[in-house]
Amino acid sequence: MSDQAQETSRGEFEAAVLAKAKEDPAFRKRLLEHPADALREAFQVEMPAGVEIHVLEETPAHLYLVLPMIAEALSDAELSQVAGGTGAAFGRILRRN
Repeated sequence: MSDQAQETSRGEFEAAVLAKAKEDPAFRKRLLEHPADALREAFQVEMPAGVEIHVLEETPAHLYLVLPMIAEALSDAELSQVAGGTGAAFGRILRRN
């Protein structure tokens, strides 16, 4: 399968992770305790060296606001992929095994 065919948008990937966490209490617990391991085991994705992932669970007393990263300058090709919705920047961070 080509890299392009395997690419998933960040929104699609997050939706899949959230759905699995809602359905599977063991996965949810693993995701909170060891997110990179949980994602590798459940979705066959690997975080590159130097990339950390943090998973937080909101409660009625604790809400979280996540600010998006300030993007580095994108090439014309990357800009066209972002405009087309392929999530090139996210794809550079997260790769399927």
